[in-house]
Amino acid sequence: MLVPSFYPEARDCLKNLSELHCGSCISSEIFYQLSQLCQNILLLDINHDSHSGTLDGLAHLISVQRNLKHFILIQYFNNLNKNITSLITKLPNTLIKLNLCKYNRVLSLLFITKFLNLQELEFEIRNSFIDFDKLSYVIFPHLQILNFKISRPNSKSLTRFLENNGRNLKEFCTYETDNTINLAISKFCINLRKLSVGFISNELEMLETFGIVLKSCNYLKSIKIYHRGKFLKEVWRVIVKHSLENISEVILHHYNCKISADFLQKELVSYFTSWGSREPLTLLSLVIICNHCKKCLDENEENMKVIKECIKLVGVIKNYNIIKFVVYSEGWARKN
Repeated sequence: MLVPSFYPEARDCLKNLSELHCGSCISSEIFYQLSQLCQNILLLDINHDSHSGTLDGLAHLISVQRNLKHFILIQYFNNLNKNITSLITKLPNTLIKLNLCKYNRVLSLLFITKFLNLQELEFEIRNSFIDFDKLSYVIFPHLQILNFKISRPNSKSLTRFLENNGRNLKEFCTYETDNTINLAISKFCINLRKLSVGFISNELEMLETFGIVLKSCNYLKSIKIYHRGKFLKEVWRVIVKHSLENISEVILHHYNCKISADFLQKELVSYFTSWGSREPLTLLSLVIICNHCKKCLDENEENMKVIKECIKLVGVIKNYNIIKFVVYSEGWARKN
């Protein structure tokens, strides 16, 4: 990274810096120097790691921002909360997007209450929604996107949050739903355009209330469902039966399943014929994601040939894609 005092020619460039992606382990002196020039950052992405020392310089850089719009905090360890407060208390109330990834489980989320201009709020944290019950009473009048990427708050608190903020939501995601959450979505989030939900347990029972969601959300265009493969038939039946004509994209994300191309070959014609009987007919974009699956649909050329012929025969699929998640030594990746 260029340091202004050492590289004077960088001043003009840094003065107009709009995005900064950095680690918290960078020397505070560098952040202090950057704060003299970089006061119009729009997006700040911080990776807080175990090598971080004092965060005074980074906190100062945040404090001088005039128009910060998007703040991302990624934290991997549970023992690094001692200096985080010095950062979040400096955030300006100009924020419209806030992303908390693998966030420290012992830090209260009440600091979010000051950002009443939020349009997008995303959590990628695991069972660490400290004080979310209190946060659920706060009204964010501009909130349009709410995503829970790993876990979610308890049903009571989340229901209250949706009651207060669901009317303006255009996008909502939770990896695990239940009957209470489904009914809350159907009642308070009727203007959704994009919905992602997960059926982790008692899927058949929850599919009934999910049908109510599909009937209530008249503007839905995209549905993403996380589920286990053995419930694919029931999931598709509910989608075809209850979703309205605006639906143009369905994403099915399988976890730890044994779904095979043989199964789909027998079911695809039935699925797509049912979709084709809908009036008015909407051509469908279909995405199938295999995560930790023992057999992925794209691994056998003959199977894929049959699936493509089936799609062509019925004529209701605008486009489709099969995505397989694979594990490498350094982490997750996906193969299209």
